[in-house]
Amino acid sequence: MTVDTFAFEVPWSPTKSVLVHRRSHSGRHYVRIRAWLKHKTKSVWYPTKRGFVIPLDQAANLGEAIKAAAAGETTPKPDWLAAYEREQRARNPLLPPGA
Repeated sequence: MTVDTFAFEVPWSPTKSVLVHRRSHSGRHYVRIRAWLKHKTKSVWYPTKRGFVIPLDQAANLGEAIKAAAAGETTPKPDWLAAYEREQRARNPLLPPGA
């Protein structure tokens, strides 16, 4: 059985918001994050496909990474990401660096 417990709303604009829930599923615990939009004419809210679930024990790491990125901090790219970007640029040399 899956149980979602509402935790926070992070409004982006009058018509966009992110909802954060704590999820329990089969004895495991997660944080579920999903973007919601307000319908333009009906004024009802609906979930988008934009969202993800992370294990609860990784939530603090994600929070720290978001705070660091907001402060302008960076870390070196993982090797697998650098390799992926090189491969993408080899296929399409017009891509900007880091794309």
